[in-house]
Amino acid sequence: MCIIVVKDKHNPLPKASYLENCFDNNPDGAGFMYTKRNKVVIDKGYMTYKSFIKQYDKLCRKFNNFKNKSLIIHFRIGTAGSNSKKNTHPYPITDNISKLHAKYIRTDLGMAHNGIIQEYNPTRKEKKLDINDTQNFIIKYVYPLYSHYKDFYKNQYITSGLEDITGSRLAFLDKNDIITLVGEFEKDEDGIKYSNDGFKSNWYTRYYLSNTNRYYNTTEYYNTKNTYERDNTYDLQLESNWYISVEEKELEKVGDRRLIYDYYEGGLYELLDSGRYEFISHMVDIFDENGEEVIL
Repeated sequence: MCIIVVKDKHNPLPKASYLENCFDNNPDGAGFMYTKRNKVVIDKGYMTYKSFIKQYDKLCRKFNNFKNKSLIIHFRIGTAGSNSKKNTHPYPITDNISKLHAKYIRTDLGMAHNGIIQEYNPTRKEKKLDINDTQNFIIKYVYPLYSHYKDFYKNQYITSGLEDITGSRLAFLDKNDIITLVGEFEKDEDGIKYSNDGFKSNWYTRYYLSNTNRYYNTTEYYNTKNTYERDNTYDLQLESNWYISVEEKELEKVGDRRLIYDYYEGGLYELLDSGRYEFISHMVDIFDENGEEVIL
């Protein structure tokens, strides 16, 4: 049923063992939500614990362990929609599916969800869009509400109504670093809030993995300068006649460059002559020779 971890600006970081339990119990992808330069940053699609903890450590170094700064983390168990990076949480409040699927995006208001909103499970037609119940709920209910009332999440009567409608826990973060929670959250000994008690132990994954023969990538990283040695089990080499747009810049033909899209890291890399991969960007759009976007 997923789990949301909420660290407000006055709390220390969550315990490492609790985060590991959260991922073990909810192994279908993780994502972060925090503020930077008066925007909410959503950074998601970490499909292994190794890729998650690597990015978490990077963010902690960058933001001084989030002292005086809020952080929301979501760990997913897939229900509706594919178990893919684009369906991991959190999400911006929008009706644009590409933005809901974006693995890195800046926005004014973001949301994470724990639960299943049965009424908003995708219809057969909507399943072709590969969206889940949370994304469908945002498109059909939350975004129209936000369009008419930007501060809806600050109104206790509206948030109470959201709890009644969904029967779920929600966490909102706005660009002013204000967290709003919907539903009951548990607190640990340090005041960190969790949308359920799945942080206490990792009972679920041991059962889940043993009954599905599921396994995860064991890629190793060797240095700290955005250049890595890794296996390419989950990589896609871009076709030479494709085009890319990096961070919404002009289209550029791939040509002779050996560009790799990594499903688990959610970014574009270039294979160097040394055999290492150099990171380029998370924000990448890819198009084929006919100008059609390539959905990865």
